[in-house]
Amino acid sequence: MFSGIYFTFVTYVGHVILNKTDFLPPMLLGTKNGRMENLFKDFPIVADPDYASEFKNYYLLTLGYHIASILTLFRTHLKAARNDFREMFLHHVLTIALYTLSYLTNFTKIGAIIMFLHDWADIPTAYSKSFVELKGYETLTWVIGLSIVPIWFWSRLYVFP
Repeated sequence: MFSGIYFTFVTYVGHVILNKTDFLPPMLLGTKNGRMENLFKDFPIVADPDYASEFKNYYLLTLGYHIASILTLFRTHLKAARNDFREMFLHHVLTIALYTLSYLTNFTKIGAIIMFLHDWADIPTAYSKSFVELKGYETLTWVIGLSIVPIWFWSRLYVFP
């Protein structure tokens, strides 16, 4: 349930912060003036905008969550071995590597768009994982689970490519 609350919060905060930029396009609920072409404006020497500290905090907050999630993965694996440990470990390592490398190479604008895009689908995914473990919530679990399909289609199969 924590993950669902976290992803709801971080998606909202990400939208508020990224809406101040000139690169969040309307297809990601940005302003009409948001253009993806602006991701590379002034690259590699990108000037810090007025909202730079908010943007940096958003970036590092989400990186911190993924670092904590890999530690949680190890903790749960030590308690009860899961057969998807290797895949999840690889997923978390690559996510942290992409965050870190995009931060160090000044590709934070692109990284923030990708983070924001992926966080959308993680909201219902996290809630469905928590409700599937509770008895008496089968209908709600199905409704949430079915809501993942259009969100994934839109965010990961249409917008992301």
